[in-house]
Amino acid sequence: MSEITKVNTGAVLQNAESILSEAAAFKAAFDAMYDTIHDLNKTFTSADGKAYIAKIDGYQGDFTAMYDRLVNSAEGIRAIAEQYDATVRKNMV
Repeated sequence: MSEITKVNTGAVLQNAESILSEAAAFKAAFDAMYDTIHDLNKTFTSADGKAYIAKIDGYQGDFTAMYDRLVNSAEGIRAIAEQYDATVRKNMV
């Protein structure tokens, strides 16, 4: 006889929320870093200073893409867990 496996969607949803929380912390950290870097722009007026700021600015797209991927992953996990619950409820009738 085969066993029935039931997914603990509460734990899955909790993990999705944790990913969203970590993504928000990640975004806050890189936003703070960019604010600091752009504040330095007022004092880093040399060519080397401008090059440093430009290099850091070059990473902004990567940070934004990572944040977007984290959020999209968490939302996808949440949607799948909700679909699973709906399917289980539908099949219990």
